[in-house]
Amino acid sequence: MYKRQGLVGANGQHLPVVDLAVSTEIVIGPVTIGRPEHTDPKITVLAVSPAAGAVLSGTQPITFNVRLAYNAVSPPALLEIRIAETVGENGRGVATAQVTLDSTSGEITVPVVLHPAQELNAPAKLGLWLQLRADAAAPPQLVAWPEGYRWRYNP
Repeated sequence: MYKRQGLVGANGQHLPVVDLAVSTEIVIGPVTIGRPEHTDPKITVLAVSPAAGAVLSGTQPITFNVRLAYNAVSPPALLEIRIAETVGENGRGVATAQVTLDSTSGEITVPVVLHPAQELNAPAKLGLWLQLRADAAAPPQLVAWPEGYRWRYNP
């Protein structure tokens, strides 16, 4: 059985054989290698309770219910939600919750419990902090301090 060798075009027809003694260059056109269109992960805060701007007080645990939408995540991914005491431009985590995202996109509500008697002993400014990583040992893919989600704590 005879098998023809050479290049085949997009429509299945055989292309002419190139004589390498005459030319050493063959142009085959653009080639894309890799993943098609990569999009960075995105996390959007939909709502937080207690409402941003509230003044919090007392020594009883305070539960922050953080509702988020996420998109373009490579599952499984680890999402960490923190309530942080803001100190200058930095923060110190005073309450943390972690959740594994098992789908590329969706919505989720995560409770984050702050124990003021253990974590805060003076008035404090608090903020919301988010971090997304492939797993606990991986570097962060996304770190955010969403604007407008701040609270004041007075003992």
